Amino acid sequence: MPAYLIWNLQNSDSPEYAGESILLALNLGTSNEMLHEFRKSKFNQLTPAQNEAVLRFLYHFSDHPALGELADAALVNYWIDQGVRSSGR
Repeated sequence: MPAYLIWNLQNSDSPEYAGESILLALNLGTSNEMLHEFRKSKFNQLTPAQNEAVLRFLYHFSDHPALGELADAALVNYWIDQGVRSSGR
């Protein structure tokens, strides 16, 4: 995952679908979606530092004109809560 995050940060305006794909992969979706719990079980294994890296990545893209909506969806559906938990709030 780090290689995809770095590539996307360096090539955020690329016409390739890598940026969109990683943002979609980081979105667990709602609890009603079929793979929600499976994805959640995998992301729950990340360390607090790894969660922070993903949060910063998503916040970076939240203002992007083409990818912001995807980043915001991932943040709302899972990652914001992870940031609150890892910071002890």
